[in-house]
Amino acid sequence: MAARDGSGIKVAMNPKSAAINRVMDAHQQQIEAREQTAMARGRVVLDENVSSLKSELEARNIRVIEPRKGLSDDDIKREILPGRIFITNNTKDFIDDASVYEYGIIALEGTSKADESSLAKDISDAIRKHSLWAKRTGFVLLMSSEGRHRYQTLTE
Repeated sequence: MAARDGSGIKVAMNPKSAAINRVMDAHQQQIEAREQTAMARGRVVLDENVSSLKSELEARNIRVIEPRKGLSDDDIKREILPGRIFITNNTKDFIDDASVYEYGIIALEGTSKADESSLAKDISDAIRKHSLWAKRTGFVLLMSSEGRHRYQTLTE
């Protein structure tokens, strides 16, 4: 087996060295993948009824988590939402438990869905404006198509 060193010269490589190099390459790829995740601005959970926003949010360096199909709202609240920001247009089913399970909500009922790119930009801008990555829990941000978003702190 042969490989090229840094100068492009062919060097002999025994099978054991080749196997070690493959393991090291795989490890390096894992490190790079973790660094990419760490560089994301934050993570949000998307409700199934707004999952079409996923690619637009990811394009804005926001990592998106989508609950498995078939999970009940209670399972989502208990297993996935604690410590995270939840984006939904079904706020009424989640607002009462947000302070109990410690998650934040970005409510989209006041927005139009015509342009997902613009909506993702508005969400990203609102997250930054209201410092939601630092808060993550105990709030609801009511988004508005006119840009007049309303932030509320939730209490038990």
